[in-house]
Amino acid sequence: MTYVGIDAAKDKHYAVVTDEKGKVLVKAFPFSNDAEGFCKLQKTLSAFDKNELLIGIESTGIYSENLIFFFFSGGYKLVVLNPLETNKIRKSKIRDIKNDKIDAKIIADTLRIDEHRLYSQ
Repeated sequence: MTYVGIDAAKDKHYAVVTDEKGKVLVKAFPFSNDAEGFCKLQKTLSAFDKNELLIGIESTGIYSENLIFFFFSGGYKLVVLNPLETNKIRKSKIRDIKNDKIDAKIIADTLRIDEHRLYSQ
């Protein structure tokens, strides 16, 4: 399985791709919250088998809605995470550093470590 952690924000999101051991395959990178940014993300993800991707996004209200629709309608395996879930992983780290790149990795780690239900409508 390949894990994609996405930290959603108002204008710019960050994504990171890791393997089942937590090794970073694609370093955290920014993409805009619009069609151009989503195409950039999709181009990066096209290097991986879509059936082996598990994508995680924290529930951030309206900031994550476009991403959720994009992935769900595209047939990706998607997990929408409660921020409390990712916070417990963050707190287990030695350093309590918080930024968009690190948050994307923590989201990917949360997918890898915990079991989750896939998003459905």
